[in-house]
Amino acid sequence: MRFDAVMVMGKELRLDPERGRCELAARAAAASAVLRELQGKGRALSLEATLRGQEESGSQIVQKFWLELGVATEQMVLRNQTYSTRQEAMLASALMESLEIDRIAVFTASYHLERTRMVFAEHLDLHRFCVLPPEATLRIANPQERDWILAGAVSAEALDFERARERRWSTLSGGMQWLGQTPRWRLECWMGRVLRRAGV
Repeated sequence: MRFDAVMVMGKELRLDPERGRCELAARAAAASAVLRELQGKGRALSLEATLRGQEESGSQIVQKFWLELGVATEQMVLRNQTYSTRQEAMLASALMESLEIDRIAVFTASYHLERTRMVFAEHLDLHRFCVLPPEATLRIANPQERDWILAGAVSAEALDFERARERRWSTLSGGMQWLGQTPRWRLECWMGRVLRRAGV
């Protein structure tokens, strides 16, 4: 598969900061591996804002990981703007148009794949994005990237916990279908800001 950009989905750190950082590092490492295959021609997107219980934004955390991995600053597209999967998909879609990105690889944890694919499909044609777990890039990862990807693997206990949270979010979103597309999207974005914004 060929891409001209990569994106790291955010991760709330408040509940388990150490695991959350490891997951973000794994996603950043996977994105770095794909960027290297693009030989310096790809863009790297990280859009997450500063969430409740954090001192810096998700995009700042990912930027530090990318710098350590050797990703060039000029490849990075960083925004301190999103609080939810819905907002990430909407902003990614807008940025792809403004930056003339044709196809993007989106990295998130295995438990978040299904909902991320569903949300992105409401904003982008299916051929324009591919949602992947970090482990999908192990074959092309260098030793440092591989170590980070493996360190970010989710334990069985954490996987059960996160899948339960994902089911709740999917049920909530599904229950708002009657609102219609645009009102539902706005409500999802508003809920993300209320539940996750720092300083609230």
